[in-house]
Amino acid sequence: MTASLLARRRFRLVWLVWLAIFLDTLLFTGVLPLLPSLGESECLSDGGLGIILAAYSFSGLFLCLPFGLASDCWRPRPILIFGIIGVAMGGLIISLAPTPWGIGVGRFMQGMSSAALWTSGMAIASQQAGPGKRAQAIGQIYSAASAGELAGPLLSGFLFERTGITTFFRLVAILGAALAAGAILISKGQVPGERREWPGSVEMQGGRDWALWGNAGLFLIIISIFSMMLLFSPLLMFRRFAFGPAAIGLALMGWNLAVFGSQILGGRWADRAGGRLPLMAGLAATGAGLAGLAVAQTAWQFLPALYLVGGGAAITATVVTAQFSTAWERRKPAGTGLGAAFGASNTVWSLGFLIGNGIGGWLVTVVPVETVLWGLGALLVPFVVVAAAYPLLRRGVRSA
Repeated sequence: MTASLLARRRFRLVWLVWLAIFLDTLLFTGVLPLLPSLGESECLSDGGLGIILAAYSFSGLFLCLPFGLASDCWRPRPILIFGIIGVAMGGLIISLAPTPWGIGVGRFMQGMSSAALWTSGMAIASQQAGPGKRAQAIGQIYSAASAGELAGPLLSGFLFERTGITTFFRLVAILGAALAAGAILISKGQVPGERREWPGSVEMQGGRDWALWGNAGLFLIIISIFSMMLLFSPLLMFRRFAFGPAAIGLALMGWNLAVFGSQILGGRWADRAGGRLPLMAGLAATGAGLAGLAVAQTAWQFLPALYLVGGGAAITATVVTAQFSTAWERRKPAGTGLGAAFGASNTVWSLGFLIGNGIGGWLVTVVPVETVLWGLGALLVPFVVVAAAYPLLRRGVRSA
């Protein structure tokens, strides 16, 4: 195989992953502008809306790691194709049955497929880039997600107001079917570097790895807060400021721009200065934004606070993800490869979204949303203190 042909195949494969992630997040966030009107027309509580959102994460919670192991065993590309087909099916189900039950079933189907798509896609991108450019490859994956999150609410909000509920979901189903057909055609050629990654038995390192579990715990908390904002913000914009679906979509576009920019900033800052200062800044910005949301009285106060939460959470998640992956490389369970590694991180992500959407939706039915926002901000204070005091703690451990 010539070098130019190999380069073209790798280019097509990476772009296939990028488009698949874009389509998944396009559908995922495209539901958000629909929530307020769906709650009113179907007499759903905030808890009911949270359950609809949580259906996506519930299926992913149990399937990310199995799909990661399957990706290691059978190669990632068949798992990726399955994921693309499933996302298209999720959009088709919602377009045919735009009811609470239909949307819930469609999101469950999408969540199951997304577990396959994300774990295999991240493994493919990492394999093609190689160990020296793995961070750059993961950055490309996240840029696809950010692009889908930018386009989803804006496009769906516009279409909901002008053509009805089903048009957006039909569009996603058509795009998914076309992408799946392209993926099957691309999959016919073997690409060197894409391989089964199923190492022999490797003993686990002894002792407790606090870096692994500590970063996983903080990742879980920050993703839970992030997903709660995806539920709370459309409802608050509708109830406090009478935003329609298109206005909500435009406001969420600003949120996703803040997230996208902060992911780039956080990654570069952490590479140059280490993770502690970006982590402190991200946590502080998230807490300040939550406080701002709790006291905002006008849209001009609400939106900057919302974007501060998104930017701070993005910086925090970027730093914590990098630290978690480093810890995983130091202590990798026996018989696993890249697929299982990304399956583990995506399982934490799914659990965070399940907590944020499910428990968050239930919380605002029993206590005021302002109380929830203040509580989430207070939850971050201990982490800021530990990050600030880390050099002193480390010095004390060494002296002991």
